[in-house]
Amino acid sequence: PLVLRLLLAAAEERAPAEEGAGVALSEKQRKDLESYRRARRELSSGVLALAGDAARRARLVAPLLPSLGAEQARQALPLLLRLPPAETKLALVRLMHAAPPPLLPAQLLLELHLLDLEDEGLIADVSPEKPVRLLIQAVQTCIAERSVFTQEVMAATLQLLVAQEPLPKLTVRTIMQSLTMWPRSVEFVMNIIQRLLAKQVWSTPPLWQGVVKCLHQAMPVSFPVLLQLPRPQLLDALEQQPEFREKLVAYAATNLDTVPQDALEVLGLDEEEELLVPTQT
Repeated sequence: PLVLRLLLAAAEERAPAEEGAGVALSEKQRKDLESYRRARRELSSGVLALAGDAARRARLVAPLLPSLGAEQARQALPLLLRLPPAETKLALVRLMHAAPPPLLPAQLLLELHLLDLEDEGLIADVSPEKPVRLLIQAVQTCIAERSVFTQEVMAATLQLLVAQEPLPKLTVRTIMQSLTMWPRSVEFVMNIIQRLLAKQVWSTPPLWQGVVKCLHQAMPVSFPVLLQLPRPQLLDALEQQPEFREKLVAYAATNLDTVPQDALEVLGLDEEEELLVPTQT
């Protein structure tokens, strides 16, 4: 409708000058800028309310992203995923580079992980792809924006993810992506994995399978973590990743004094440990 187009045009009008790049704002300019931002947030709410059904809101929300407040941005995320992939990517990039961003980068990535699009009921009627695939694409778009998602930001994001109850479905996948992008963060990633193990992540099979893959990706740094697994989970990890056994045996054989008895028995090294124990006379 014409009214909506006019409102959108107003939302795209140039903002007052912002501080940065060596430009200091006067007190009046700061007040003008804050008034401008507040007016844009109110305008955004009005446009979305007038837009009617979710399909129409999905098209209208993208140009408004820089104007949204934090809660509005959270509500907009499922709508963004209704758009064609190229438009979703453009909308997320616009959201990440808004000044200031409605959601800080780590919070944005967390909110994407927390979305349950099947429960939202916003995707099934517009995309033949499974909702989880749309989430994966959205997460990848964010992580690929390296000027925003630095190693430090990703570390903060991972800490937020592993603190969630229940764990988001894509948690381990994102951990593995982070390790791929920043291989030198492997020690930090192993600390994150240990937090998942403390939560008995093996009780959720898809997440547990991802953890085993991550431990494989992180070899040999992951060997001490593997050897601390309870016997059933160590046996299962060896079954999932047969390559583990030979390398774990070689590692454990040179670190017998630090390897739990259960792990030695699983690896067939318990007899070797006995040879190292002095006999009583």
